[in-house]
Amino acid sequence: MEEIPYNLSLAYKEQIDEMCKPLVSMGLKHAVMYLLFNDGSTFVLSNLYSLAKPYYQEGLSKEDYVYTRKMLISATPGYYLYEETPCISNHFKKLLAKQYKVYPIYNLVRPHAECSFVFSAIRDTPSESPQLFYEKTLQKFETFCIQFVDAFLDLIIHCNPTYRFSFILTNKKLRDAVIRQGYEEEITLSMRQQECLWHAMQGKSAKEIGQQLQISYFTVETHLKNIRERFHCNSLNKLLLECIHRGIIGKMGVFNAPSSTKPDHQFHAHEPQLSK
Repeated sequence: MEEIPYNLSLAYKEQIDEMCKPLVSMGLKHAVMYLLFNDGSTFVLSNLYSLAKPYYQEGLSKEDYVYTRKMLISATPGYYLYEETPCISNHFKKLLAKQYKVYPIYNLVRPHAECSFVFSAIRDTPSESPQLFYEKTLQKFETFCIQFVDAFLDLIIHCNPTYRFSFILTNKKLRDAVIRQGYEEEITLSMRQQECLWHAMQGKSAKEIGQQLQISYFTVETHLKNIRERFHCNSLNKLLLECIHRGIIGKMGVFNAPSSTKPDHQFHAHEPQLSK
């Protein structure tokens, strides 16, 4: 009999099971986490251990379209229901229900310029109202997703070393905001404040900014000081980085679905292999 391939989900089964305990209180049995990096590579963790062999050795991964750009684009509101979206083949869907008693309900899709997250919420029984179930469990499932990513962050970085210094993997506040589709505290700046920040990012001094904007040096200093206090940043460098993350400076589209005009990366559903 062919041996089940060595992969991360099986290797980290004990830790995954521990992290998946909160799923029961949401009426869920399983979860799948896909990380889709902007270089086309993927990282997958799941407690669907029974599918490890057929998914990777019997070609079922080719019938899973969750990690394709088409599915990312279709999730404009940040999610889609399995019953309404062809994210897996009909054959795969029937097989999951009949043979494994697995019923995917919805996927959360959380795009970011560096790495997009997809989280699958899965039951062991069908849901009579998937939309209502989504609305009822959304907040708790988002919390679970944040905790799950945090728990395996070192492993994610280990398997994707080129993203060790990425914004999304090094800044928890940003990562949480991407998964929750917004920061806990939304901060807006006036046009004048944004102008001061923009010129400061170009390396200009407060005096130079004042001359450029035809305002006093003290007004520029006051603007920058007030902005630092609002963002709880004790330095200009930290402030600029925070504003870039939030899209106040630059427009990275942190909380928007990927544009259909972007190149179509060919993501491959697989788990990084580690030597035993």
